[in-house]
Amino acid sequence: MIEGNQMPGRLYALQLSDYDIILGMDWLEIYGAMLDCIKKRIRFCHPNGAVFEYQGSPKKHWKSWKEIAQPKECGGLGVLNLYHMQIAFRTKMLWRALTTKSVCARFFKRKHLYNYHHSKAQFPLMLAADRRLWKQAAHLIQGNHRMISMDTNSAGYFWFDVWTGDTPLKAYIPEDIWRDMPDKLCTIQQALNTSESTQLQITLMHCPRHLLAQYLTNNDSKDTWVWCSTSNGIFSTKSVRLLLQPETAQNLKEMSAKHIINKTMLSIRAICISAKFQNIPQPWLNALKQSRKGDADLNQNVMAPRIVRWLTPPQGRLKLNVDGAFNVTTNEAGGGGILRDRKGNMYCAFANHYKHLKSILVAEAFALRDGLLMCYNKGINDVRVETDSLNLLHIVTGKLLHPWDFAFILQEIAVIAKKVQAAITYKDLCPSVGLYTVFLFLCEEKVNGVLVKVLKT
Repeated sequence: MIEGNQMPGRLYALQLSDYDIILGMDWLEIYGAMLDCIKKRIRFCHPNGAVFEYQGSPKKHWKSWKEIAQPKECGGLGVLNLYHMQIAFRTKMLWRALTTKSVCARFFKRKHLYNYHHSKAQFPLMLAADRRLWKQAAHLIQGNHRMISMDTNSAGYFWFDVWTGDTPLKAYIPEDIWRDMPDKLCTIQQALNTSESTQLQITLMHCPRHLLAQYLTNNDSKDTWVWCSTSNGIFSTKSVRLLLQPETAQNLKEMSAKHIINKTMLSIRAICISAKFQNIPQPWLNALKQSRKGDADLNQNVMAPRIVRWLTPPQGRLKLNVDGAFNVTTNEAGGGGILRDRKGNMYCAFANHYKHLKSILVAEAFALRDGLLMCYNKGINDVRVETDSLNLLHIVTGKLLHPWDFAFILQEIAVIAKKVQAAITYKDLCPSVGLYTVFLFLCEEKVNGVLVKVLKT
């Protein structure tokens, strides 16, 4: 029965569950059916002379939960992914078990880790499906943790925990050496207890020397664990969910390449207008989408750069200007500096490329450190250093809290600054704020539980 018209047919029972009825070509021919696939419509010509149409309903497309739970920027609905939430909560439980000394934490480690390192744990008492989630949680912690040891008596694992550098020391050991190494689960205390220990000798042979010469200690009664995926080093389940998001979702949060290109073009055009260049090649003008007669329209949209005067240092002293740069799309960074005398004559300069940095602030700090180190290596003392980063100056003077991964570079800056007797100043490049100078001296204090040397005003 369609649209009140009886349209009988011979039906056969089939073992199908996805369809209610299948109508063949013989039946469609009897009733003069004409199909319009685009509009999802069938036009019937009944033998009794009746002509009518049947309009189908729009087809519903099913989406997997994995696609629905993706961020809106990736075509999903932005709802919480339950699978990611399960991993996040297990990561939180495992993190607490590793970073605290409560009764529950000790019970968990004895029962499920069997005194193994969490990255090597098999979780044998867990169900098979749950075991997979716990292993993924352990993998996330292994790749996103740092440990600040209390001293050489630390109970952290010498080879597996990231207590110096950016990776576990095991990553530097060749496979054939690692295969025959005894006591792979030794602690930092056991490895550093004597200078003749096997672990220490192997480390000196295969690992960079600075890893054992430069590492942070908190001089506390227990080790300090740092979660690298947050700026303050404190664990959060939200940061775990962000780590589990598709890589495309995280890339969309960064500055787009198109925006960077447009910003660069505007900067070049602004310089051309400010300097009043008369002999700009026509290909450059075409690339910048401006003509020689288009300066009036361009002046309305582009702010010309402001020339900042370089202030000379006092008589008999040298001045070091440092600056850093960071590309948010490629995570590439660099820094440089120039040392000049009172007349502006260059004494020496440097330019370095930095890898694996996370912000412009860290690039500024590396440039400051390298500039001070250049002065120290050349035997230059009583130097005046100028930076354009006010946040960096406030961090080294203790007026702002520094990120957890800033402590080591801050300690290096303080030590070298004391050796060269440097006076660090700040030069503001913004027209609305004046120029002021801050002189610094060295002291020690605890910042976020870590003993560091800082510069104070």
